[in-house]
Amino acid sequence: MKSLEKLFNKLRPLFDKDKKLSWVSPIFEAFETIILATPRKTEHPPFGRDSIDIKKYMSLVIVALVPSLIASIYFFGYRILLMLLVSYVFGAIVEVSFAIIRKHEI
Repeated sequence: MKSLEKLFNKLRPLFDKDKKLSWVSPIFEAFETIILATPRKTEHPPFGRDSIDIKKYMSLVIVALVPSLIASIYFFGYRILLMLLVSYVFGAIVEVSFAIIRKHEI
């Protein structure tokens, strides 16, 4: 993990304001917080003392949906996988597009 943290620290200046890749900084921040814990900490109480953020919770939700995915493949066939793939790809494109346009993190 230390090597990944060093890699992200080395790449972070490329995505700062007024740099060449600043327009894709939301994507960089999303990958960084998915792989590592978020670097931001709250300064004033009340605050939670958990390193899990919303992105990691949503990853757990996706894992929790695997049994229902298996059941839907059993009942409806493999076309469900295509529908799931299309919905995830389109949702990701829309979310990344809005984050880039609004200059917010994902």
